Amino acid sequence: MGYRTIVAGTDGSPTAQQAVERAARLAKLLGSKLVLVCAWSTESVAELDAEPTVQSAKAAVAALGVAADAVTVHGEPGPSLSATAAERGADLIVVGSVGMGQVKRFRLGGVAERAAHTAPCDVLIVRTGGAEPRPVRRRVYQGIVTGTDGSATASEAVRRAFDLGMMFETKVTVVYVAGDPLVGAISLERALAAKPKWVPVETLLVEGGDPAAMLAEVARTGGGELVVVGNKGVVGARRWMLSSVPVKVAHEATQDVLIAKTTDRSLEDLAPGQGGLVTVDGRKLAVYVEENGKIHSLSPRCQHMGCTVDWNGADRTWDCPCHGSRYRYDGEVIHGPAKKALDRAEAGD
Repeated sequence: MGYRTIVAGTDGSPTAQQAVERAARLAKLLGSKLVLVCAWSTESVAELDAEPTVQSAKAAVAALGVAADAVTVHGEPGPSLSATAAERGADLIVVGSVGMGQVKRFRLGGVAERAAHTAPCDVLIVRTGGAEPRPVRRRVYQGIVTGTDGSATASEAVRRAFDLGMMFETKVTVVYVAGDPLVGAISLERALAAKPKWVPVETLLVEGGDPAAMLAEVARTGGGELVVVGNKGVVGARRWMLSSVPVKVAHEATQDVLIAKTTDRSLEDLAPGQGGLVTVDGRKLAVYVEENGKIHSLSPRCQHMGCTVDWNGADRTWDCPCHGSRYRYDGEVIHGPAKKALDRAEAGD
């Protein structure tokens, strides 16, 4: 995973300044391009104030050693940030949990929530509501908390947390919240299969309770500064929809929250050296992009009993969560019980 382009929203308020600073420090650490956006409308910043506001933010990040593009957009802040992210091919939107409007405050459920609902990429919601800025340091975040329920999309969010753990050189805590401890133990074991060798990971099984509240509580009591959740989750009665667990976590957590785009990913979302499950022409494919740009498109259906494979970024393999079959990045079998390679399914088929 790489955040090559980051879009951050500002309206000149102190809380927006905190979000912009966080975006700038991420851009500096990751070598990302930073785009600052000020949306103007009758509900937010006046048109005449938009350009001075975004230029002021540009000057502030320049003082941190970060160059940024500065743009103004006519429209509501949340959708405007998403539209700009789509136009710029951004991988991450950064927005404050409170702010975006000097006269009329948009609290969480407004700008941040609208951006999360419409974003074409990950969304980082920076906890800004009057809180003191975090101390300046290289890691940006110390301690990451994420949750799993064993689903493919939850597994993708866990992998995102592991990637961030590598970037920030910090511990990742993986939490399972459910009433069945056996299923929880299995889900946590599968989550650990994708763990990079040198990222410290702690697993925690919480029996029962509300998943959003438990994740927020673990982060609060365990010292985690960032909570990572997927934008959707499991099927059936325990479905983690964007309107429930991710947004509830964003409301309840006292830490920053990253809502990772784990569903509806497209081929364009994969950078060289990355793999993942993506949607191409309405079909779900397992795709790996080599460093030279060569694309390997495969059926995600395991050849053993038909389960859906997951991408293991640490080992560059496709792993079946059901019975342990493992395939190379190009679909060839590494070990069984599967005996056949994954079927080819080119994007143009």
